Amino acid sequence: MCALVRTHTTMFHAMHAHCVSSFFVGVVPFVRKCRVCVCVRVCACYVQCDSGGLNGRPEKQADVCYSWWILSALAILGRIDWIDTSKLVRFILKCQDADDGGISERPGNMADVFHTFFGVAGLALLGHLDATGAPHTPIDPAFALPVPLVTKLGLRSQTVAPPSRSLAAKPDDAAPCES
Repeated sequence: MCALVRTHTTMFHAMHAHCVSSFFVGVVPFVRKCRVCVCVRVCACYVQCDSGGLNGRPEKQADVCYSWWILSALAILGRIDWIDTSKLVRFILKCQDADDGGISERPGNMADVFHTFFGVAGLALLGHLDATGAPHTPIDPAFALPVPLVTKLGLRSQTVAPPSRSLAAKPDDAAPCES
């Protein structure tokens, strides 16, 4: 299954899953049947690490930025339930710098703007900001922009509705894609 993510000349990065899922679901909805299946399977290749964070490249540690790249792709594809969201929230929160603010790629590292943005965006997609009552604006998983701004700019994105609980398939149980 994970052979989908690597060719002889390139290494897959989780950002590709985000970009591909945004394109195939938002721009070319008629190819959903196969392409969404491929995107979901690619995302599923990157299991959650013991830390609760997500790994977006082969043989790499969990990193907060993948909390966005993989989570947004799964949100677009209606499959956030394939990860343990409470573990991911805990991982992101452990990466906060309690003294100076911000979020780093891993616990104990120096915070930066890049990881802070993707960490906060991930927490928003996970519903953590709603649950804690933190003031925020919902974020669009395809554009990584506030939903009101996406609306104001006239941008359109689509997401696949999550399957009903009785029909939800885990990555290893997914039906084969058509070619």
